[in-house]
Amino acid sequence: AFDANYLPVTTDYALPAVLDINKSGIITVVQPGRIESFNVEVGTRVTKGQLVGRLDSRLREIGIKTTDVTIKKLESDIERTKDLIAGDAAPATSINELNYNLESAKIQKENLQQQIADNNIYAPISGIVVQKNANAGEFANPGAPLASIMDISVLKAIVYVSEKNIYELSVGQSVQVTSEVFPNKTIKGIIKFISPKGDENHNYRVEVEIANNGYKAGTYVSVKFNFKKPSEALQIPKIALVE
Repeated sequence: AFDANYLPVTTDYALPAVLDINKSGIITVVQPGRIESFNVEVGTRVTKGQLVGRLDSRLREIGIKTTDVTIKKLESDIERTKDLIAGDAAPATSINELNYNLESAKIQKENLQQQIADNNIYAPISGIVVQKNANAGEFANPGAPLASIMDISVLKAIVYVSEKNIYELSVGQSVQVTSEVFPNKTIKGIIKFISPKGDENHNYRVEVEIANNGYKAGTYVSVKFNFKKPSEALQIPKIALVE
């Protein structure tokens, strides 16, 4: 005779998923203008904040030179008017308009300087350029995508966990990710998001992030969860079963 007993059993289980990119970005401009330079190609690696191009600033640079001449003349006129006021040759109010015009010219210069700075084109995120839509010499409008970037340093897997198991999971919890592509390699993943609401089938969206270690987006993987609570099940020795 063989005894049947309640013994601990594993509560781990795995769900299939497809790896996806975790972050993407679009290179755009903030003001219209002709592209003077755009130094990226498909496959180029960029870092967040990297200068990758520039709009033509010649007209605004000419505007600054013109404004500098105006500022210099107004400053000279103000000094001359101060001397006239001191010698009672001009009323004290005669300098007011000159001061106003000087401040307006300085503000205009600051605006032009900001516009020149805004002509710089920067990468919004770190990653690889996967699409290029514009080249030097073309006209760019604000918001129009000049190029697309994908960050593949971190990938994510999305699975849907049943209501029965979702309460055993928490954000920050570790999981194991495996795939048939690398059958002998297990990667640690971290739960980054758990949906606060289930779907009509009482399944909850769970997002897992993994540090990319040779995988490509689109790869099929298995996400294994380790539940907190152990459970027991009635078990009998295999030898007690008839083949």
